[in-house]
Amino acid sequence: MPHLKRARVLFVCAIAVFSGACGAPDAPSSPAQLAAVMAAPPPKRPDPAADPRLHSTQGGPLCERTDTRNVGRFRDSVPEFAKEDLSAGITFRCRLRAGRPRIRLTMTGDSAGYMDSLLIHSPDPAKRTLLAAQMGESEPQPLGSDLLEGVDLNQDGWMDVKVTMFRGVTGNRLMDVFMFDPARSRFVRDTVLSGESHVNPLDGRPCVYTGWVFGHAGMLHSNADYCWTGGRWVIERSEHQVDTVLVPGGEMVYFRTTKRRRANGSYSTRLDTVTSNPDQ
Repeated sequence: MPHLKRARVLFVCAIAVFSGACGAPDAPSSPAQLAAVMAAPPPKRPDPAADPRLHSTQGGPLCERTDTRNVGRFRDSVPEFAKEDLSAGITFRCRLRAGRPRIRLTMTGDSAGYMDSLLIHSPDPAKRTLLAAQMGESEPQPLGSDLLEGVDLNQDGWMDVKVTMFRGVTGNRLMDVFMFDPARSRFVRDTVLSGESHVNPLDGRPCVYTGWVFGHAGMLHSNADYCWTGGRWVIERSEHQVDTVLVPGGEMVYFRTTKRRRANGSYSTRLDTVTSNPDQ
């Protein structure tokens, strides 16, 4: 049918070309040019398997995606809307610790992209898996996005794992986090960082940044720095700017609360306001 549609368009243009009705800059201007266009093969459709997003490492600094099959098929007419297909599983090869054998991670789900489980296999086939986790509620992830990242969050020399569960229109990424416990030689779900957004390591410190953006071009937000202290995550700094009031003159006033941890473990609290013109 594409050939018939193309032929109809060229036939109409061939009749109207001398009157200028087609108006297209590349319209055939002679019978010879029209014949050449009709004889040319139709343009090739792009090969979905050649899309660079299918070959992204997607594993953060310590993991790389190893499956070579087209696990993220294009099921939508617009490639940007394509989702990962997890029905056959997605595998990663990760460096658990420098000098140790690499380990294999497998993420499974359905063809629509909903996650079911995450398996982290022991490098010793005689031992049990390092993690067999049933994943909670999630949404299908865009093709080629960062589904899973291996990164040392608390800088203890062992890899930890972040899994993206949801993405928000304001840039939020809700994470499920699994920390490696060397004493038990297994991964455990972190109950502090799981459910937070982003969870990005801070350079030079055993700390991570978490942050949410709620709207107003980022003026409504909440973020915090967690640091690994005494074997657990402790909030070192937090900022919440979520309450507003519109004052006469059109200025929007945002109320900001900032907390910082003192050396003795207590917190200092500062309350102030930030103004912004909503029309700008």
